Amino acid sequence: MGGRTVVVALLLSSAAGLAWLFWARGRAMSRPTPAVALLPFQSGSPETAYLSDALTMELIRSLSKVEKLRVTSWNIAAQFRGKAGSLKELRDGLQAGAVVDGSVRKQGDRLLVTVKLIDANSGEAIWSDSLDRPEREIFQIQERIAKGIVYALNVPMRMDPQRILVPVRTDSMLAYDSYLRARAALRVFSREGLAKSSEFAEKAIAEDPKFSPAYGLLAANYGLFQQLSEESLGKAKVYGRKAVELDSSSPEAHEALGMALAIGEWDWKAAKLEFERALQWAPNSAEAHAAFALGYLMPMADLEGAEYEAHKAVELDGRSLIANSVAAEVMLARHNLPDHLKYFQAANQICRDCPRMHLQQESAQVNKPDVDAIFKWLNLAIDRHMVELAFLQTDDQYTPLRKDARYAAALKRIGLKE
Repeated sequence: MGGRTVVVALLLSSAAGLAWLFWARGRAMSRPTPAVALLPFQSGSPETAYLSDALTMELIRSLSKVEKLRVTSWNIAAQFRGKAGSLKELRDGLQAGAVVDGSVRKQGDRLLVTVKLIDANSGEAIWSDSLDRPEREIFQIQERIAKGIVYALNVPMRMDPQRILVPVRTDSMLAYDSYLRARAALRVFSREGLAKSSEFAEKAIAEDPKFSPAYGLLAANYGLFQQLSEESLGKAKVYGRKAVELDSSSPEAHEALGMALAIGEWDWKAAKLEFERALQWAPNSAEAHAAFALGYLMPMADLEGAEYEAHKAVELDGRSLIANSVAAEVMLARHNLPDHLKYFQAANQICRDCPRMHLQQESAQVNKPDVDAIFKWLNLAIDRHMVELAFLQTDDQYTPLRKDARYAAALKRIGLKE
């Protein structure tokens, strides 16, 4: 932000006092939900671009946990990189009343961070801050910025901000650097980026086996972004359980664990609980709403509920691969082919080489005219726990079987019928 003048925000005397003030002041307020967009922080050099982008992504994730604050997704905000001065374009494109613009520069082992919260209508600064801190204090930097934004916007909070605005810390800066690189690798979705993200997340775990965000990211990579297979869901379960064990407030861990328990194990009761926890911790997460739609509501044949959640996901993040892929699946099950095609094409534009959410395997056998042979195959498929059978109730190819008593028995074996 060339030529910037930065006003250093006054801090309260203690973090505890600041947290109490946020909570108490927020609970007493009643006002329309504010909307804020965090533009990608500017970087001092190409070598540290991952740091500035990942810091922005982490702040978005943190603020998305605040129920009474609508935060523009990274996928949307990233399209307006460097356009903090184009107020009309920001208002029209982001539909946000306030915009956060900042920069991150690294000098030796120190981080120079500036941040400004701008009124998108007037262009005036609502709040700003400037920090020159040791790199090891990056967690305090994130906490200070997140709380500064929430406080400046007078956002009411139902949860203690210490639970949702304070990032999980690690004593290993190598672990955190690897985690930030893992997060930054997902800036633009691709198979290569997904593989690189998982590689860096595994490095973070190797450096600090107790750093929960790295486990949560790996769980999401395998449970949400990979093809739904026995192998990927198995990994999602392992990493998701570990992430939740270390930090129960990780929404992406709950999302991935829910998907693994639902599609991978057909444990619908436990899966629903995980999806509900994800939505509790991140009510404004597009991925949480999409995962609930695909992993629970569709298998339960609650297509009306699935459509609501899918539309909510797209509304929250129209550039989300997960949201558009799930919406395409739901619209196909609803026989809404125009919308199915619209969402499918949107997902394909976001990532042409990424796996789709739900691919049929060996399904052509269902179309054979010998019903006895079909049910023999179906029972063998259940024995093998083929993951796509989770969608038995909503997949049209199984329609010819539904009047047969053996169909209800098959549903019961999968846990979809009492």
